[in-house]
Amino acid sequence: MKMNDISARTKESNSNVFALCGLIISLFAFCLAATAPWILDELAPTSETSLEETAADMALKIKNHITAKIKGEEVTMQQEETASKHWTDHWQVILISLGLSGLICGIIAFVRHEHKRMSLMAIIMGIAAIIATYAWIAFAVVIFLMLVGMILNQLDFISI
Repeated sequence: MKMNDISARTKESNSNVFALCGLIISLFAFCLAATAPWILDELAPTSETSLEETAADMALKIKNHITAKIKGEEVTMQQEETASKHWTDHWQVILISLGLSGLICGIIAFVRHEHKRMSLMAIIMGIAAIIATYAWIAFAVVIFLMLVGMILNQLDFISI
């Protein structure tokens, strides 16, 4: 066998496992990041306590604190019982981890000389998933700054 035949066969048998896995994971992470506000509204647990109960608990804590001070007792702040956290509290960490793992798979695929377009797409979608996690915050900041600018423009504080 010639050396060219062996290298041609190894290039043909080169699998695209990392590129495909990276692309699937990155696309999944991007879809979850893009729809995060709607998903979290449906999956987040509802609060069982009402506003009145919360206000009554706070008033009772304040009363106990004041009576302890009047009696001259040393007041120690009791640590509240931590409620068990729901998995939706860690949503951003989950999305960033998925996007990062897709990005890493894409980089590994690119280094292994797997299918270039597929590996580059996995890298791009991994980065897009990480950016989309914070895109809603950036979008809200831009809208707020535009509103402030329009209000100040109407009040003639800014002369352009």
